[in-house]
Formats: sequence, structure tokens, C-alpha cells
Amino acid sequence: MVLILGVMDRRRGEDHEQLGDVRGELAVIPAWVRAPHRQVAQLNYRLVEFADAWESVHGFGQLAAVGWVTGQRVAPMTQRAEAVSWELARAESWCALSRAAGMPDPTASDWAGLGVVPLPSRAGDADFAHGAWRALAWMLGVRPDPPSLPADLAEPGAGPPGSPTAAWRSTSPGEQHRNTTEARRWWNHVRSRLDNS
Repeated sequence: MVLILGVMDRRRGEDHEQLGDVRGELAVIPAWVRAPHRQVAQLNYRLVEFADAWESVHGFGQLAAVGWVTGQRVAPMTQRAEAVSWELARAESWCALSRAAGMPDPTASDWAGLGVVPLPSRAGDADFAHGAWRALAWMLGVRPDPPSLPADLAEPGAGPPGSPTAAWRSTSPGEQHRNTTEARRWWNHVRSRLDNS
């Protein structure tokens, strides 16, 4: 069960929602997040619940991105510690997409165009980066579909508790190829938009 409370953060003056479950865990979701806030909170809850049970680098990328947006972690790629904004999330997403596609990190002009102070990417794994990008792209409204979870993580109470599918624990070579191909396609799309702006 998720409790939804609309609140105003008086320290920053930004609207956000706080969503917590019955165990008292709290996810603070900024107002700029385009994905349904309840789904973001549920994804966060499911990822945190099974973080110790699986060995998915891709899943940890998702967890890092959702955890950063909900105020529980540092940024997944650059390790930024400041509060996440729409501009920072776009920049972190571009950084993650670049790494997932096997392309160079964002250029100085990319950072300037995004309105963000440049920081080097500290995460080197393409699979982790793809997971982070998929979660960020969904929350930014770039992708309409949430990052995928295996069936036993997708619905609370489904499947044996604490035992995610073996297929999701490690990304297969076929899935890695599919993820890289998808990332390159999106990277080329974004790169052409940046170059023509």
C-alpha cells in the first residue's frame, strides 16, 4: 500500500510529492517528474526491496537513478550530491546514454547547452548506464514505458519472495547487444538534435 501526500518543500520552494509505504520508507518525488508518481514510488520500493537478492548491474543502474531522483542516493553517473533538478536529470541521462551507447562523454558544449556544470562520468559499466538511462528517460517523460522488471518483481506478492529470476540477475549477451543497439539509436537521435540546435 502506498500513501500519497502532496506537500510543499519550503526550503527549496519546489512542489513535490512524498510517497511512503506501510513500513515507513519515503520517496520524495520532484514535481518535474513526468512519469506517474505512484509508479515511480512503486518501482523504487520494488528495487530497494530486492537490492540484496539480485546481482543485476542493469538493475542497480535503475536503482541508482530512481534513488537519486527520490533523494536517497547520489547521481548514478557523475556522483553529484546536490538535489536533483530537471536540468541535472537531463544531463545525467545524457551522460548515462552516452556510456550505454559506447560513445564519448558529453562535450563542453553539451554541458553548456544543458545548463549544468560539467562533471566526469564515474560509472564505467554500459549495462549499469543503460539501466540508469532507461529509468531517467522514463521519469523525464522521454520514454513512455517504465524500465522493465521481471515478473516476480513487477507485482507485490508475485513469485517467491526474495528470489528474482536468474535471467534478470545477469544480463545475457543478447540483452546486452539489444540494450547497446537501443542506446546507440537514441544517442544518434539526441546527438543530431543537439548538433542542430
